Amino acid sequence: MHSLEVLARIQNKTVTEVMEPHRELLQDMIPPKKHLLRHQPANVQIGIMDGNTFCTTLEPRLFTIDLSIVEHKVFFHELLSLCEAENSVLNKLPCYKSVSNLVPLRKSALRALAACHYIQSCREKIFPVLYKALEQSNPELQEAGFECMKKFIAGFQIDM
Repeated sequence: MHSLEVLARIQNKTVTEVMEPHRELLQDMIPPKKHLLRHQPANVQIGIMDGNTFCTTLEPRLFTIDLSIVEHKVFFHELLSLCEAENSVLNKLPCYKSVSNLVPLRKSALRALAACHYIQSCREKIFPVLYKALEQSNPELQEAGFECMKKFIAGFQIDM
């Protein structure tokens, strides 16, 4: 992602303009259309979530999550589940049985959720999840929750 930013700067383009010719290759994974997150290994899930976050936070946005599309809605609900589920529940799923630390996975899911600030109908679902991350006992999750909350709130006018 940093390399793309450097390439864009060198070419006097936006990252979106640099990536536009490759959009067709990426559109099956941003958000995933043929794969459920939980059917992928944890490291692949992190890559998918981080890629989604990157592409949906570009200015202008390269991809937009549209909840009227079934696969997009499923992806959004998988993100919510990753953030809200207890470790004991996640550890029972086959893809997480060998994962000793779920923090990196949860951090990626939090960032991907925060990047969905532009989906007006989901803001009321996202805010409590980010707020709950601030109350976690793990300092990494607290910090990620704080950073995500800042980005989430910065993404739109919030009625205090």
